[in-house]
Amino acid sequence: MAGGYVKKISKDASLVFMLNGINYLGSFILAILVARFLGMEGLGEYSLIFAFVSILGIVSDFGLSTLLVRKINENKTAAKKFIFIFNVIKILISLLLIIILFLSAFIFFKKIYYPAFFTGTLLIFPRSLQSTYENSLRSFLNQKYPAIVKSLNSLLQLLASYLLLVNGSGLGGIFICILILDVLTLFAMYVLNNKVTGDFISNSDEPVPVRSGAGVKSGFTFELISSIKESSVFFLNNFLMLSIKSLNVILLGYFSTAASVGIYSAGSKFVNGAGLFSGALFNSFYPVISSLKENFKLKAELAKKFIFYAFAGGLVMTLLLFFFAGFLIDLTFKINE
Repeated sequence: MAGGYVKKISKDASLVFMLNGINYLGSFILAILVARFLGMEGLGEYSLIFAFVSILGIVSDFGLSTLLVRKINENKTAAKKFIFIFNVIKILISLLLIIILFLSAFIFFKKIYYPAFFTGTLLIFPRSLQSTYENSLRSFLNQKYPAIVKSLNSLLQLLASYLLLVNGSGLGGIFICILILDVLTLFAMYVLNNKVTGDFISNSDEPVPVRSGAGVKSGFTFELISSIKESSVFFLNNFLMLSIKSLNVILLGYFSTAASVGIYSAGSKFVNGAGLFSGALFNSFYPVISSLKENFKLKAELAKKFIFYAFAGGLVMTLLLFFFAGFLIDLTFKINE
């Protein structure tokens, strides 16, 4: 029985890994172009902005995207209700974060107080909402749509940014371009999610939950508070696991120079690529494991198998990076001083 699930997860993970590889390659080449056209200082500022975007994204998401997979697997016909509630929470958190960040930057961290920084931080809005629709699609075991859309977005960002850099644009123009394309990607995710959820509901025999009257407001408030409480566990785990490298970049930018951040970020680009494997594995594994409900024995068996696969894959990537690090840096980010 476990063999069928292993095959399903492995197949989905391979597809996501391949398409996410295209997405990562696009962002990787863009970082190289920024370094070549704007120097290591430009790459440092670019990386510093994205470090803030990453931290803010984790906080604004608040573990809700991970929780969404479980919620939808419990009741797929209520998917649109959960999506609406979670997006309201994300928008409110994002607004609060932006206000706090702008005030803090003006008072304490004036070296990042410039237009590109403020444009870049606005990326948390479309990216946070994208993750809602992305995880909703994965709840319906649809890995293909979000991976394809994100890959196309990355390639378009690369092409448009290259044209901007060739024509003398700075970081401000690049981040405006990325913001516009991210908003279009959000719209594409929204349309695809509506299609998948609509198809499921129209073919399902389960009743769609409907509320009316005075119970709507109290029910919405209860769901809002309950969702935040449940997602806080996922948030703490995600923050501790994913924020360290971004915090390192921010601290380095605060205590040192943008050029130092650029050098650090150039090297870490290779290490971050290992996340393609673990991310693809998790994004394929979690929706399947959460849909098994009460079959704890099968869950444990699958978990053991994929822990081993993750360890083996990570070990191979670590060894490859260790032996070829110098060659890779010379080939990509090395700049004549």
